[in-house]
Amino acid sequence: IALISGGGASHEPAHAGYTEHGMLTSSVSGDIFASPSAKQILAAIELAAFSGDILIVINNYTGDRLNFGLAIEQAQEKYPELNIMSVLNADDVSLLPQTRGGEGEGGMVGPRGNILVCKVLVSTPPTYPRPTLDRTKLLGDALVAHLRSLGATLGHCHVPGREPQHSFADCNNGSLAFELIPPSQIELGLGLHNEPGVRRTRENNTMPTGPGSGLGTRLLFINNLGGVSTLEMGAVVELVRKELASHGMVPARIYSAPYMTSLNAPGFSISLVNVTRTEAEETLLSIRTSFSPAASATSSLHAGASQGHGGFAWTDLGFSAEEIERGVRGACESVFAAEADMTRFDTVVGDGDCGETFVGGGRAILVALDSHTLNPQTMGPALFVSKVGEILEGCMGGTIGELFAIFFTAWSIALRRSTHAPLNEALVALGKHTPARPGDRTVVDALASLCEIMLSRASSSTTTLTTADLEEAAEATKRGAESTRGMRARLGRASYV
Repeated sequence: IALISGGGASHEPAHAGYTEHGMLTSSVSGDIFASPSAKQILAAIELAAFSGDILIVINNYTGDRLNFGLAIEQAQEKYPELNIMSVLNADDVSLLPQTRGGEGEGGMVGPRGNILVCKVLVSTPPTYPRPTLDRTKLLGDALVAHLRSLGATLGHCHVPGREPQHSFADCNNGSLAFELIPPSQIELGLGLHNEPGVRRTRENNTMPTGPGSGLGTRLLFINNLGGVSTLEMGAVVELVRKELASHGMVPARIYSAPYMTSLNAPGFSISLVNVTRTEAEETLLSIRTSFSPAASATSSLHAGASQGHGGFAWTDLGFSAEEIERGVRGACESVFAAEADMTRFDTVVGDGDCGETFVGGGRAILVALDSHTLNPQTMGPALFVSKVGEILEGCMGGTIGELFAIFFTAWSIALRRSTHAPLNEALVALGKHTPARPGDRTVVDALASLCEIMLSRASSSTTTLTTADLEEAAEATKRGAESTRGMRARLGRASYV
């Protein structure tokens, strides 16, 4: 089983430093504090796939979830025989968002305990049963479920090439602004990208009282964020150990090092793992990891790549290639006509670029149609839809481009398999990579209404669609969008207003 993980740069040695024998098979890095692109992640998947099945550890940030999710869908479309699963790392209790029924909208964020999760998943002692992809994913999910982390820092990290910021007034060029943490205070929960923490305090706080020794065996994982000296980290470890002991908690093992840093941030994070219900971990953690490069024979996935053929033909759906092209061009023109309204609405709740983003997508599709790189005459439905997703990924910035790319890629896979309800399968696939659900006041409300009407249509004995079917689907999609008028936004930029 190959293991892949990654994220933005500036967290070194994560993740390139762990791409070794006994750790990650391949890793991927974006720019400083930026998620790697889906194309970069797909390249990492192709490099690692010689090992067989693939498990990807994804940190619970929106950008990571969408880009890794899109890469997984693209890999499954391109290499249908490749088995890929993922584990979502979400362990930071300090940045838990607003709740819905007691559960976080997007769950806890990562990635403070990421390296510990990766270490466990690749370590297999001789006495342990041969791992399968399903078992390894279950182990990863169990580990994350019993992992909790909290960070503390005396100040913010400094991004190379930028002037140090000392107040909100110093913010320029769209960079992140923050206030200095006073010398007498610490900030709890400050994110690895300088995201605001849960609070600042000057108190000598202690842990809340409660049951201790009866809660099982624990591992203690203390991570240097990059700007704390070795001497000071030794003091931190001892203080944490004593505090845990005062509550009846004696860690079975203690790990302390700069595992995942935040440039030169003067802080650290503390992670606790309860391994009582995942008994294999203690044994797995005892396996030594080699950090010297290991030679291995590799082979390329490219020779076995699918070209997106197969599945439905246009005639199976009841339309000719000419009708499909006219419909797509008409949809693009409708987007252009709505640009002003989209921009006006987004100016109220966002940064005003929604109309421009959608128009950019429409123009790119028209250019592809004119140049015949997108051509329903030579492409079947699966390949055509896949190409649309690829185009939108490349030209529509922000979250919406990634959402559409995932949706269209998954739709293409379902079309190639000639499944009963391909649009519904695409929506299910999208739900694996975003917490957005109907009722959250996002684009998913409109997509869900579309998929619902098409699913009811799919219950008939034929796959053929009529113009009336598409008109009904369009009206349902519009109703889904209009239904968000009275909703409270739970996700997206509108939730911050």
